[in-house]
Amino acid sequence: MDPRVVQFWYSPGAILEFADLAVAYCTTSPVKSTSALEKVLGEGRAGAFMAMSLAKLSGVEVWVRLVDPARQAPDVEIMYLDQHGKHQAQDILGVEVATYRALETGALADFILRTKLNREHAYGEHTAIVIYVQKAISGKDAEETHRQILDAEVPSSSCWAR
Repeated sequence: MDPRVVQFWYSPGAILEFADLAVAYCTTSPVKSTSALEKVLGEGRAGAFMAMSLAKLSGVEVWVRLVDPARQAPDVEIMYLDQHGKHQAQDILGVEVATYRALETGALADFILRTKLNREHAYGEHTAIVIYVQKAISGKDAEETHRQILDAEVPSSSCWAR
């Protein structure tokens, strides 16, 4: 990835617009999309939606940047201002994205535990894991997944679903 791209912070809306422009360009030009590009675009979109949710829930201004895939983790970073007493401080939330595709055969909780919450992965306390689910699941299935993640007793984690 071009280092000039990953050093700047963008609004979440700009990330979504850039992703749409890249997809449109790849469909109308001789340049074809690659799986690596599609992965980065998907991660960028998921991070942008996460940032928009964070801004809406907390009322803080947020900025997003893609992380060079060579770094491995996180996929996206969200910068926000956090109130510390009388002062504001810039904080960064790392966002790890996993996609549960329509072709996945196992349970969603098993997928999450296998891909992101296994003992081989270590995340800092300022990391959120976003699971992009590309197939229909019921509210009952979502509640069961939530329960299974909590029952797995993953160290230092909190789990919530919207």
